[in-house]
Amino acid sequence: MIAFTLAVTAALLYAGLFPPFGLGWLAWVALVPLIRACDEAGEAGSFLLAGSFGLLTTLLIVPWLAPTAREYFEQSSITTLLLVGTVAAASIAPYFALTFGLLGALQRQVPRIVWLLLIPAAWVTAEWLRTNLGLRSSWCLLGTSLIEAPRLRQLADVTGVYGVSGLIVLGNVVVAEALRVAEEGLSDRGLPSSGRLRPLLECVGVFAIVLALALSHGHRKLAEPSRGESFDVAIVQGNVAQQLRWRRGEAMRVLSRYSGLSESIMASGDAPPDLIVWPESALQKPVEHPLYGPALKRLVEKLGAPVLVGAPRTSKEGHHNSVALMIPNEEIRYYDKMRLLPFSETHPIDRLRSLPARGDDHLSGYIAGARPGLFDWNEGRLGVLICFEAIYPSLARDLALQGATTIVNLSNDGWYRGS
Repeated sequence: MIAFTLAVTAALLYAGLFPPFGLGWLAWVALVPLIRACDEAGEAGSFLLAGSFGLLTTLLIVPWLAPTAREYFEQSSITTLLLVGTVAAASIAPYFALTFGLLGALQRQVPRIVWLLLIPAAWVTAEWLRTNLGLRSSWCLLGTSLIEAPRLRQLADVTGVYGVSGLIVLGNVVVAEALRVAEEGLSDRGLPSSGRLRPLLECVGVFAIVLALALSHGHRKLAEPSRGESFDVAIVQGNVAQQLRWRRGEAMRVLSRYSGLSESIMASGDAPPDLIVWPESALQKPVEHPLYGPALKRLVEKLGAPVLVGAPRTSKEGHHNSVALMIPNEEIRYYDKMRLLPFSETHPIDRLRSLPARGDDHLSGYIAGARPGLFDWNEGRLGVLICFEAIYPSLARDLALQGATTIVNLSNDGWYRGS
């Protein structure tokens, strides 16, 4: 029971790293309870404890999942509970259970310092697996909790977010091992022996070296002069209720909302921005639909600036969640989302069953795009990602390698109801 309580405590602390709490400093100790619990648990115990940690963590960090299923897809409470339970059980828990179970099996087979250093490796492996297998869930990877640590987060340009996660876990390992040594020393009513101290000191040494290298790299990167010219971007967020987005009767009302917000930019008297960005799925119909096309074209010409618009698109292959780049007096260009969201845009088990329809639009699923979102425009080469594609390092890396000088992510904060 004590070990399970420690795993629950770690999950609660982990959830505290991310919005709405954002207590990033907790990252350096949040995993200590889980590490201490697995230290005593063995193979089977570590499997169960890490799996429980992953299950509870999922429920805590994606609380918007239930209202999304209930309101956006208009599902019953029972269906909502089944969906939330499926996601919680399949997205994070299996990978942590597997890697920490293997870690428990190795504990008595390798020197303690090796086992301690394998903990960050096990964590990073679990993060990589949950990002690339199954539901491919990258929600709230540990390294993203250091968004407010500019020097340390620069490590991601070398290792991806996984290296930042590994550094944090190594710090937690140091704290957990220090607590273990202190507890054993107190139980013997004396100072810890050199045999007990050695793994701790070695671990501290490794952590100090890695931390120093990361900080040095971050300092050097931040001191580099910025590359390229700056330009002005206007971001338009309408906070339109999700359940209204797929109702035909609301189509013009939604368009008027975003049009009015965009025109208010021009009313400020400032020079027009170089780019105006609307959210993902700002519109319910394709931008060339007779309902939208003429009005949108007139708006873009009136604004006198390129507009990125999130809207569905239908091709001969099927429906796409897309972004349209609309430039005054130029042909419309598109990017079709490549990494689709399970249960919302595509079913994770391919075509076994269709997704629920949205509102009265009856659009039950998308197909993935085949080409990266790259547009040439006046300010260079624009790379585009849609919503949760931003949490997959490989997608942004591919855009940069193909010449993107700016990357824009279209998301839709209407999910958060203005919060």
